[in-house]
Amino acid sequence: MNSITLVKTPEDIKKCFSVLVQLHEDLSIEYLLEFWNRNRESGFQFVYLVDSEDVAAVAGFHIGESLSWKRYLYVDDLVVDKVKRSKGYGSMLLDWIRNYAESENCLQIHLDSRVIRYKTHKFYLNQGFYIGGYHFVNGNGGET
Repeated sequence: MNSITLVKTPEDIKKCFSVLVQLHEDLSIEYLLEFWNRNRESGFQFVYLVDSEDVAAVAGFHIGESLSWKRYLYVDDLVVDKVKRSKGYGSMLLDWIRNYAESENCLQIHLDSRVIRYKTHKFYLNQGFYIGGYHFVNGNGGET
């Protein structure tokens, strides 16, 4: 039985660490906890999917509003445990995110993916996303 849960406690964050570190290799549990504590008050959230035994997938997201996108949900991170990929967990988590976005009156869902992540692009395209533009960066704040 699979379950999807919004992170509410530091213990939930600790459960997600082993999956998140697969995307952010330099991540420490201390930094993850600090990040969560700093950003949850402004609306950043993590959600995780548990398969029959372990955390199988994690997504981080926030809701925002802009003149061009109106009210939107932005997926900052979505990662499926490398040993649990191709089991539908990413799709399940995106379905949950779609439903959550709709319940929060978001008109769109946005995300970025590094240029070299071809399998990830294929996944998002198969999920109904399209490449809507280029994302430009100035500075070196991290490369994930």
